[in-house]
Amino acid sequence: MSDVKGKTGAVLRETAVLTGAVAIIAAGVFFFLVPSHTSVSSISGLGIVLSNFVPLPLSVITMILNVVLLIIGFFTCGREFGAKTVYTSVLLPVFLGLFEKLFPEFGSMTGSQELDVLCYILVVSIGLSILGTYFNGIVLDHFIFDNSIKRRVCIITEKEEALRQFILHDLHSGATMYEAIGAYNLEKHNEIITIVDKSEYQKLMNFINREDPKAFVTVYNVSSMQYQPKI
Repeated sequence: MSDVKGKTGAVLRETAVLTGAVAIIAAGVFFFLVPSHTSVSSISGLGIVLSNFVPLPLSVITMILNVVLLIIGFFTCGREFGAKTVYTSVLLPVFLGLFEKLFPEFGSMTGSQELDVLCYILVVSIGLSILGTYFNGIVLDHFIFDNSIKRRVCIITEKEEALRQFILHDLHSGATMYEAIGAYNLEKHNEIITIVDKSEYQKLMNFINREDPKAFVTVYNVSSMQYQPKI
């Protein structure tokens, strides 16, 4: 339960950061770039240019352009094209549409095209810096810590001996066995516990799913361990 709450909290925090950053970027586009009638090298800039020739709001044009690029991205990048990219790409025109409804006749706040562009750069830089700082931290954590994280896998299975042999001879890893008693019917089982890295974990789970899909498996992250290797 605590793991589920932790993951939910992390997702909510990440969503809040993404939403806030995109809202700031959308505000920069709507309040400064649009009134200045200036085009920059972005989808929003292209949308501003097209809005002079197409009888559609900027938010609709931006949404269409983003959807087209997302479709191209799915075909070129496949499943690696992340959900966060989809979320932010769709959210930007949504915020633009919201601003269009709230401020239908909004004009320049500075009265100067040059100042509008400078303010746009400043505001968008703030939004991008929020995204950059957040995701740079995630990337650094991944490369610094994630490589050392192993998984403690606890398995109760009817294919106990086959699993033990697989861990010892195929994964060339070690394991510990404990007697476990089920609370429901007081049946005795052996629980096999092994610590594996990422690649070994995938091989282990493939073996379990193939040999005994009904096996009871729990997995924990292990950031550090100390042991004496067997010779």
